[in-house]
Amino acid sequence: MPIKAIKELLKGQQTKVFQQNPIPEHFDLSFSLLYGSDGRTLDVVCKVIPTPYAQSCLLTYLAPQDRAEFELWTTGLLSLIKNEVTQETIEQIKAMAGRFNLCLTFPPFFCNRP
Repeated sequence: MPIKAIKELLKGQQTKVFQQNPIPEHFDLSFSLLYGSDGRTLDVVCKVIPTPYAQSCLLTYLAPQDRAEFELWTTGLLSLIKNEVTQETIEQIKAMAGRFNLCLTFPPFFCNRP
């Protein structure tokens, strides 16, 4: 879908699809893109598929990875939707992407920060 077709990004589980099929344990990791003229939505849950290394770690280390992915996607998409891509936004997204990659590679060491 082209970025210009996206009308809005809603954080949480606010759409009809999510209301009919809620996933309460992933509420804070969910967002929806409203697009097109007919009110369509693309409903997303940011849930990382753990690497073999991450699978051997405690589950408490997986949640920050999911949160990092959520922040990366929502920040990037909101910047594109609002057409507010600045150098500062690009640097912020790069930093988040780097933190997300570190979370996937070394969960116990890099994922204890928000």
